[in-house]
Amino acid sequence: MTALRVPPFGAMASPGLFHVEHKQAADFGAHPSVSHTEHVITYLVAGHLQIEHGGLITVAPGSASLIPAGVPHHFVGGSQVDLWAAAFCAGCLSLNEENLLMAPFRHARQGSLPMVEIPEDRRDRVVRVFCELEE
Repeated sequence: MTALRVPPFGAMASPGLFHVEHKQAADFGAHPSVSHTEHVITYLVAGHLQIEHGGLITVAPGSASLIPAGVPHHFVGGSQVDLWAAAFCAGCLSLNEENLLMAPFRHARQGSLPMVEIPEDRRDRVVRVFCELEE
């Protein structure tokens, strides 16, 4: 099991423009509320996880969630968690939330559900992409 050094699990800033981490934990305890400078995409491979993000959200396996930069949130808890997270500096990449690629983050910031279920036939591909990005 790997302890993450950047949001959503720890420090407030990641090294460089982009950082990927993988976390596996039998008991994923509550984390304090944070707000950070990176945009974060998470993908729950297995287990159950609850996040306070404008309301209590239960994340199911096979779901991706978006955490826009500057939005307060915290992990309430979970069990048997297998979670990937990618944090990136949108401004450093000349992206803002008006960019089509960043629109889902804008919608999450405006109150839309910050989570989407990935179709079952695409889930292995999502994990492979996170693995490739981590290298």
